[in-house]
Order: sequence, then C-alpha cells, then structure tokens
Amino acid sequence: STRLHQAIALLDSVYGTVSSNEFPKPMPADEAGLCADAVQRRYLWTDAFAVLAYVSIAELYESQQDYQTAQPYRRAIDKLISTVHDNLGKPRSN
Repeated sequence: STRLHQAIALLDSVYGTVSSNEFPKPMPADEAGLCADAVQRRYLWTDAFAVLAYVSIAELYESQQDYQTAQPYRRAIDKLISTVHDNLGKPRSN
C-alpha cells in the first residue's frame, strides 16, 4: 500500500535501508548526541519507535505469508536493538 511504502521510505531516510551493511546509520548531529564509540549518534525514543515500526512492518508481511520480505525487517530489529544497547545501555565514563 502507499502508506506502507511511505512509512518504509521515512524509516529508510532516518536509518538507511534494512539490507544495508551500514544499518542503522547514525542520526544527524543536530538530533542526537555522539555516543562513546565516537561514530554512532542515537536517541532512545526515536530508536524505540523505529523498533515498533519495524515489528509492525515484519508482522504485516508475515500476516500475508510473505516471510522472505519480512526477514530483513526482523534482522533490522535485532541490529537496531543491539546498536542501541551497545551505545546507550552502558554508562559513559565522562
């Protein structure tokens, strides 16, 4: 549907495509602070919303029995959660 494609395009503009090796791309400097790795910029609330959006997209495809299309979104969920945990789930030294 058009709305689904619009939602995916919006997520792609923020995080990059789910099949990209650079997923999730860092957020812009004016939107999120630099993380301890000096590469990633994360904002917890935006990332949490994205996880829910990716779950919804994957479940929509799965409800249509399109598991092949859903799979990259399932991988993206795991990768985004791992990235958030690695960057925001640890206390900073400064």
